[in-house]
Amino acid sequence: MHTKKLVALAALGFAAIAIAWFIFSPQPEKYDDVAIDATSTGALSGQTYSNQDLGFEIGVPADWSADESHFSHDLGPGREIPGVAFRIPASFASGTNLSADSYIAVEELSEVECAPADFLYSPGTSSAKTLGRYTYRYATSVGAAAGNLYEQSVYATKKGNRCFALRYMIHSGNIANYPAGAVKAFDHQKLISLFDSIAATLKIY
Repeated sequence: MHTKKLVALAALGFAAIAIAWFIFSPQPEKYDDVAIDATSTGALSGQTYSNQDLGFEIGVPADWSADESHFSHDLGPGREIPGVAFRIPASFASGTNLSADSYIAVEELSEVECAPADFLYSPGTSSAKTLGRYTYRYATSVGAAAGNLYEQSVYATKKGNRCFALRYMIHSGNIANYPAGAVKAFDHQKLISLFDSIAATLKIY
């Protein structure tokens, strides 16, 4: 009888551990309702943006604007790339050398190799990176003109015959061109981390 009681107690213990593991362990499907955690980014609370035409949804900060008429012109005339750009609010760049036209965009092409070169002029060496559900091939390019810096990073991933890309566009002014003390250098790593947290919520239909 004593042995039966021990077996029963052990079974209950294992059941409790299994239930706790199921509740508290990370579950992939939890990405479905992810918005943006503002505590580490400085952004306001997030919301889920959905686009049925392009077939994706993504979590974005509530105060960022969605430009559904976005086209990337990086590859030149006749090679415009459609998508949706999510632009930072003016308050995010205020007092810094960051321009408020910086954004993260979701873009889409069909029947391409699905490499950063399909979206980015003169990309650097391509590497692999996982963000959220997907593993991407990514590359970065930097351009300069009239005291402005344009840093673009493209993360490309394939679904069927379609290629989706996340584009990080960071436009800033050369800090040396401002009067001393007029602005401070923006936090580049913080902005990249914010873009990464948004990118990690992407769900492609």
